[in-house]
Amino acid sequence: MFFSICFIGRLLISCIILSPILFWHSITYLTKDYYCYVKFTQTAGILWLAFGIYGIPLLLLSLLYLRITIFLRRQPNNQLLIVKKRQQRDLVVFRRILITVGFLVILGIPPIVLLIMSQITGEEPALAFRLIWPFISLTMIGSSVSLIIFTSQLKSIILKIIHHNRVMPEPRP
Repeated sequence: MFFSICFIGRLLISCIILSPILFWHSITYLTKDYYCYVKFTQTAGILWLAFGIYGIPLLLLSLLYLRITIFLRRQPNNQLLIVKKRQQRDLVVFRRILITVGFLVILGIPPIVLLIMSQITGEEPALAFRLIWPFISLTMIGSSVSLIIFTSQLKSIILKIIHHNRVMPEPRP
């Protein structure tokens, strides 16, 4: 029940954050690409999208993990073995999350470069949206795969499903 409420809350917050784009009338029909989106040359709309979807969540995530790192570094060295093992597990989790965040940042660089180019020149690159969507897809695929790889319980469930669904030939007599 709690997670259902959290999901609905996230959905509402996302709608509220993205609603100014509708009120600013930033979404236009792109005749070259045959769909509606915010043009790169509309500075307010595209910056709102970039910060709302990519920048602010990444900043909050980075600040959260910076705080965790500071907390772990300030712990005294003469602690019980149980506490040290717990901190080592926390550090492993932190490294895994850092790898995932780094992956997201690296895949976000090409769209940001195209955005900066279009703001400087005042016109959109010819294949801008067709170049950006594969990076968005790779980001989603990569975050899903990293979730599977870094979560041992989920990894074992997926491996069990894969091994269970294999067709094994029967030995011939």
